[in-house]
Order: sequence, then C-alpha cells, then structure tokens
Amino acid sequence: MTRKRLALLAVAAFVVFVLAGATRAQDDALDPVKVASNTHKIALENAFVRILDVHVPPGSIEPRHRHPHGMSVYFTDWDAKVTVDGGQPEVRHRAAGSDLPGMYYNKNAGDRTKWLYEPDFSRPASNGNAPGTLNPTLRLTAQVTSRDKLNMFWDPGTFRLKDTVAIGGITGPSAGAPETGTVGLRTKSPLRQIRYTSTRTNRLLVEAGFAVYTQNWNGRERPGNDRELIQVTEQCTNGCPHNGNIQGLVYRAQNWNTDWMAPYRWNASATYATGAHNVKAGYVGAYYWIIQRPSTNNYNLAYRFNDGVPNQITQNLNPWEADARVQFNAFYLQDQWTTGKLTLQGAVRYDHAWSWYPAQQIGPTRFLPTPLVFPETQGVLGYDDIDPRMGVAYDLFGNGKTALKFSAGRYLEAAVGNNGNYSSLQPVQRIVTSVTRSWTDANGNYFVQDLAAGTYQATVATAHGTLLGLP
Repeated sequence: MTRKRLALLAVAAFVVFVLAGATRAQDDALDPVKVASNTHKIALENAFVRILDVHVPPGSIEPRHRHPHGMSVYFTDWDAKVTVDGGQPEVRHRAAGSDLPGMYYNKNAGDRTKWLYEPDFSRPASNGNAPGTLNPTLRLTAQVTSRDKLNMFWDPGTFRLKDTVAIGGITGPSAGAPETGTVGLRTKSPLRQIRYTSTRTNRLLVEAGFAVYTQNWNGRERPGNDRELIQVTEQCTNGCPHNGNIQGLVYRAQNWNTDWMAPYRWNASATYATGAHNVKAGYVGAYYWIIQRPSTNNYNLAYRFNDGVPNQITQNLNPWEADARVQFNAFYLQDQWTTGKLTLQGAVRYDHAWSWYPAQQIGPTRFLPTPLVFPETQGVLGYDDIDPRMGVAYDLFGNGKTALKFSAGRYLEAAVGNNGNYSSLQPVQRIVTSVTRSWTDANGNYFVQDLAAGTYQATVATAHGTLLGLP
C-alpha cells in the first residue's frame, strides 16, 4: 500500500519481511529505508528476503512510503492515522502478531446471499499470536537396582490458551481470506517414551526402549463454520476491481482436514566394550499408522470467478478417508576397533519392511451415491535388504582434535507412512476425487442447474478414462 503520511498514535516496534521479486526494494523511490531511514533499518538482506527492523516513536509522522510483497510481525499493539493517496485520514489498529498486508476481513463473510469479497479496511487480517501456551513435560528416572535403570518421559504437547485462526497465503496464487482459515486447538502431539538400561558387567551394556508419538495434523474446522457456504477462488487474470483485486484469492468458505498419525517404535541392543574394541548388536522395529480425511461444504463444490463472474466449478467426493499402515523390523551388527591413531568401523544391517491398507471406502456423497468399497489391500509385500556400512578415521596428531574421516554405506527409502512405494498403492488416493468443469452462470443466480452424480462420473471418465466401471 502506498502511504502519503503516517502519524503514529502509540509506540510501534515491528519487523517487515519483504520477499524478493523482479524489482528489488532499494530500487523503489518509495523505499522506506530511503525516505524513512530514521525508523526503518535493514536487519538482513539477500537475494531472497529483506528484513527491516522498524521502531516508530509515538507522535512521529512518517513520510509517504510502501512495503511491497511483505509480511509484518508486530511486537506490540499500535494505532496509527494513515492517509492513502486520494483518501481521507483513518485510524488503523495493529495487534501484536503477523500482519498480512493487502488482506482484510471480508464484509460479506458468513452471508449466504453474498458471493463477492468486499474488504473491510478497518479490520486488517493477521495471523495473531496466541495469548499463551502451556507445554508440560514429565521425566521420571528409577534406579531399580544398582545395575538397572528405568527412564520415562511424557510430553502431552502444547496447550494453547486461545486458538487463533491460521489464514492461508499473503498474496499471489494462494492468498486466503480470514473466513477460509482453520484452527488447531485440538492438534496435540503427545510423545511417550520408556527406556531400560542394564549394566550387566563392566563391559556389557543391555538397552531396550519403546516410544509412541501421535499427532492430529493439518488445520481443523473453525467453530461455527457454516457448511452451506461454497468456497470461491478469484482468478483475476487481468485485474479484478469488482472482487478484491487480489489474484488467486480464496474466500467465502473453508476446507479442512482431520488427519491423524501414530508412529510406534521399539528397540533393543547389547554393547560389549573393551576400550579399543566395541561390538554392538541390536534390533529396531516400527509401526506407522496414518489417516487422512479431507472435508468440505455440504454441496461438494468449489467455484472459480474472474472479476466476480463465475467461469468454473470443481466437484469433489469429500469427505473420504485414506488409511495406511507401514511396519518394519531391522537387525544390525556393528564393530569398532581402534589401534593407535587409526579407528576402523564396520556394520551390516538387515531390513524387512512392508505396508498395507485396511478396508476403506469413498462415499456415499452427493456425486457418488453408491460408495466405492475397497477390501484390505497390500502395498509393499515385503522388502528384504542387507546393507553394509563402513568407516575409517585417522587422528593426525594423536590429540583427538584433528582427524581425517571417511565413511560409506547403503541407505534405504524410509519405511514410514505416506512415503514413496509404501503408500503409492493406496487405493483411495489412486481414485480421482475431484474434477473441474467450465461454467457459465447465464441467469446469475450462482446455482449450477445440471449437477447430478452422473455428471461427475461422466467428467471423470472423459478426463481420465473409464473409472471402476463407471459409464
């Protein structure tokens, strides 16, 4: 935004991040570092980002300047009287947190009869900071015997005292109006660990452990969300003065996910050490469970406008659930031998990994009244790998401070959920769950007259070939 004048009514301290673009900020005649150098200092600048440290004392008057393609992080609340080119002075409030320049609350948000984005310039959008968080942890250590020790750790995840709405992008192709924001109040990530160690002799150490980490990830549905509202994306190919003038703006309604994952890991090992010679043998196992659930409005639709005029719809089959499981077992043996300044290392590891997908289905939904049901399906039937690893280190001066090191080994694709081959055969995610169709709203009522389940199936079949026998 170009400003003629800014009169600060309260002290302000904030940082402005400017994304690098075709035109560098310092080439701009309204660069604040040039025209307001007393209050705008460069903290960091490179080819990708420019960070300004801004301290504006109360009662001061700032000359006309602008912050293109930026994001501001405010350390304090502040108020300022701003005069925009050709406009009247207005008092604006900024709360501590992240400001999204050029994005404002939508005056039409929540109104089922309104389809355009009308910015409320008195309410700038921001990803505000939560007023406080709690992150309790518990760590217990029990000396069971003189040789045996038990360690337990519990972290229930961060508890936010208030949940602020997370808005999408700032500007450009992924900009999101505040009404599209999701919340994460219940997206806890608890971690539980237990570990047992036993010193059997002065040379033999035995260890075993178990850990589980669960997470509700991705943004959740905002409380009070009206599922009767259909989300709109403004294409804005040649400007869109009738609909916000922000290319790629997403507004009016939200989509959300109720995703969940739970990795379980366990291990055991025995180490025999003589000082110059150390041998370790062990076992590692893991089980990964991941669920994805995308959700949307009651109509299973999304619209695209160009300067407020409808030109495309997207039909989807939400909500649906993808459920994937991955497991592996691994055994390893490693040896380290030191003689003089030379240390040699060698190891070998055997991995057996596999994946599968429990029974699941898509539908019934508006455009798929007869659900697609998939029985339990196999993914990776079973990888069996034997992988060597080796290393060498030479202490140049014998004081442990300078060494030459070399290592080599064979490493595998991680056997985890939603990764590579282990998830590529997931049946639900191999189905086309959304299609787009051009649309001319001839009568201007924002209602698509010819929608039915058959139109979705026909569009899928045309674009992607016959799908599971659909006509």
